[in-house]
Amino acid sequence: MGKSVSRWMLVVAVLAALLLPACQSGGQSIVRVYVSLPLQSPSPNTTGMGKSIQRGIERAFEEVGHQVKSMDGRSVQILLAVKDDGNAVGQWEREKEEKNAREAAADPQAVAYLGPYNSGAAMVSIPILNRAGVLQISPSATWPGLTKPGFAQGEPGIFYPTGKRTFFRVVPTDEKQGPAAALWARSLGLRTFYILDDGEAYGVGVASLFSNYAQQIGMFQVGRQTIDKTATDYRTVLEAVKEFDPDLIYFGGTVANGAPRLLQQLREMGIEAAVMGADALVDQSLIEMAGAAADGVYATFIGVPPDRLTTDEGKKFYADYKALHGEEPGAFSQYGYDAGRAIIAAIGQARTVDREGVLAGLQTVSSLKGTTGTYVFDRAGDTSLGSVSAMVVENGAFKFVERLNVPQQ
Repeated sequence: MGKSVSRWMLVVAVLAALLLPACQSGGQSIVRVYVSLPLQSPSPNTTGMGKSIQRGIERAFEEVGHQVKSMDGRSVQILLAVKDDGNAVGQWEREKEEKNAREAAADPQAVAYLGPYNSGAAMVSIPILNRAGVLQISPSATWPGLTKPGFAQGEPGIFYPTGKRTFFRVVPTDEKQGPAAALWARSLGLRTFYILDDGEAYGVGVASLFSNYAQQIGMFQVGRQTIDKTATDYRTVLEAVKEFDPDLIYFGGTVANGAPRLLQQLREMGIEAAVMGADALVDQSLIEMAGAAADGVYATFIGVPPDRLTTDEGKKFYADYKALHGEEPGAFSQYGYDAGRAIIAAIGQARTVDREGVLAGLQTVSSLKGTTGTYVFDRAGDTSLGSVSAMVVENGAFKFVERLNVPQQ
């Protein structure tokens, strides 16, 4: 055999080894699961929400030794590829989320994608991964329009160019959180409110859902503004708020998008209104950065905070996290763990160890044991769980108040 032919055959063999989903001797396959989250914290002194979610994800895979058996009896080794979609202060960036999704789509070993944290980022990555047939599970993206019609024009169809659903989430949506917050606010005796939002899909969306339901139950919106999430001075915005003297300021947005500075300045200006937000505020970095101005802030939280988990899975996760990291889990860390376990279950149910097989595998899982309870995914990709908790800042920490009534809509 000539040298040129031998070299050609060697090249073909190498390419085949690289392009196949890593089938190895002994009936083992290697697959890759991508993780895309904002890994930096708004505060240098606290663990960022994305980092705490990453830890939850990693714990799920560590528990099974990064190995699972598929339905065809093959041993599957699972590698994690952790990617940062945020900047130095924890704000997600479109270019980074798009890059992470495209990298996963182009990787022949990639069978799943965990993330992103933000709903706006999910709007970027879902179509890319949908075209590639990659299973995607978010531990935290709560905008209803990602999976359900009736919220914004074209949603959710615009996110699924193939017509097939590939996106799932282990958290309930803002469709539950916004109205539950409105009922809670009214029960606190608050009647007039001013809306501030950060201009992003999550912030605008949850604020609108709060506002719409609050007005249905007799509360009054006296004004609304979108803040510049990159600004450091919000006094002009707050002068308008102060003029209306509302009972409540409802902020739709994240800690990374101006919430701490907003709190500090509104208290400096003598604005005495109560402040309420949604689950993205349930982050120790808010308290670290806002200081005493965070005292008394109300926030709803999707599901149950980590220290209130009552299931065996939840209590074990909470204890393990504290033992491993020497601190309380972040509010969404248990959902990272749940999302990781859902991927493991999907691979275990796969009849073929590839993207199509893993996606089909998730759809055949009868139920999943999560940290907050046993659940299933519906046809849209949403969890069957739907509880909402009330939280308030007291003595430098978010404290659980009660489980809220979630109105049926």
